Amino acid sequence: MSDNATSPRTRGFPFLELAIVLVVLGIIASIVGPRMSRGAGNANAARATEDQVLVGRLKALRAAIGAYTNDHGGHSPDPERIVPQLTAYSDWSGRTSPTRTSRHTLGPYIGEIPAVPVGAKKGSNTIGLPTDPATAWTYDSTMCRIHANVLANERDGAGRTYLSY
Repeated sequence: MSDNATSPRTRGFPFLELAIVLVVLGIIASIVGPRMSRGAGNANAARATEDQVLVGRLKALRAAIGAYTNDHGGHSPDPERIVPQLTAYSDWSGRTSPTRTSRHTLGPYIGEIPAVPVGAKKGSNTIGLPTDPATAWTYDSTMCRIHANVLANERDGAGRTYLSY
């Protein structure tokens, strides 16, 4: 043989080696592909999760306000003292104490005020009057209603305004 002659082994991959490489690449693609394609839907899924979290937190706050109102003879929490009235022990008149005493036997109605999961106040857990733009939750004691303090045009993934929750 001459020096210029090439053996079949040095010309490239034989068919069997090429087939094995393609099978391995196919297996890798079948594992990685679906994980990569989920990334496009993650933004919508995250938004849907935030919407569900908002619904859950509103239910918890509304249940706490309802329980307080029932325990206090139909009197809803005072907008100026709502946080301690929901998270601490209270007496029948609404005065609060961090510990249970012979006088402060009612509550607490919720462990802590949850943070708003949507909007510009996302992550904040303050409660105030509907006229207070700085708070995360707005509480109207005359209607005994609480809402996330969001802009009127802020909407969930389905197009519903958060204020309609």
